Amino acid sequence: MGFVSILLALSFAPFISTLFIDFIISLIVGSVSLGLFVIIQRRLAVPLVDLKVMSHKVIVPGNISLLSFGIFQYLIFQAVPILGQSPTSIGGFGLYAVGVGILQLLFSIAIVILGPIEGIIAANYGATKLLIPSALTILLSFTLLTFLHSTPEQVGISLIFFGIGSGLFVTLDAIIILFIPKDIMSTSEAVMNTLRIIGGA
Repeated sequence: MGFVSILLALSFAPFISTLFIDFIISLIVGSVSLGLFVIIQRRLAVPLVDLKVMSHKVIVPGNISLLSFGIFQYLIFQAVPILGQSPTSIGGFGLYAVGVGILQLLFSIAIVILGPIEGIIAANYGATKLLIPSALTILLSFTLLTFLHSTPEQVGISLIFFGIGSGLFVTLDAIIILFIPKDIMSTSEAVMNTLRIIGGA
């Protein structure tokens, strides 16, 4: 309930001038619910989410990174179709839906081709060694897309880099799992994916 209410508040935020009450109520309900959840979980002998494990010095930065990745990912997934379909008179590319799909296909192709290779590298040399290169590649792609987006070719190059970085970044899950006890691994995975989704929202 806490996360759902927070996500509702985020959904109401762009329309806060007309949905101010809805935004405030959702934000309060979400904050109170999450606060009660933390208090209750701390008191339970067998908590649903082990907050002590979740506060590990490796897991916390990892979850923050996944949250940030969700933000970058959905910013790009939202921005590229809007840019592609907008008329050229206002700076868009004037593409039809198929053209926008082909433009975004470059991201998927990069993951499909390089994903297995990146997995082999992670298995042979360790996932931790890929984390910084992946973060830098994602940052590079986001920077390129921010400043160089006047042609479909420029956007396509940015999406290729983003696909490369995304393929590398999934190794973060493997890194976090190394520090999680097996008996709470499923719960921890759920927390990680929830944070990624919240970042996207």
